[in-house]
Amino acid sequence: MVSAVLVVCAAVALLLVALDHRYGPLQGGSFSGPVANDLAFINEDSSYRLTSAPGTTGQVIGSLYNPGSHAVTIRSASAGDMAPVIGVQWSVFHTVPDGSVFGVDTPWHSFPATIPAQGTIRLLLTLHRPTTCPPNAGFRTDSTFDNSLLLRWKSLLRTHTTFVDNVTLPIKIC
Repeated sequence: MVSAVLVVCAAVALLLVALDHRYGPLQGGSFSGPVANDLAFINEDSSYRLTSAPGTTGQVIGSLYNPGSHAVTIRSASAGDMAPVIGVQWSVFHTVPDGSVFGVDTPWHSFPATIPAQGTIRLLLTLHRPTTCPPNAGFRTDSTFDNSLLLRWKSLLRTHTTFVDNVTLPIKIC
């Protein structure tokens, strides 16, 4: 009897682990772009540059896609150690025929956010250019937002911490 209970428990545990692997992986979505004129597109390397005025703050819209077969809850999103990104918010992604690729203008929220299976949310990243940039800033990787976010998200069994790339185009801060 005890061995039968152990077999059932092991089978349930294996089933839960298999189901947990059907979550994610989360990935950058299919669109991004500046919200205002504080970001300029640079053709030569397909990136944006925050305008050169010291202390400039700019915003860019990106997206996050959940290709998994179950909804996930994003508990937080940040740019890790990338100090120029001073805020990340989310909103529902909803489109209408002949509407904007960024979707309908829906309210922005702080995290947490739930992304349905096969669903997308919009992201609003706020970036800040310091009043003084380091020497040779144009050649330093710490002067560019590399388009990745550090996400803390929940699946069926556990909380994950992963970097997700391509949520926007790269953005040169200095």
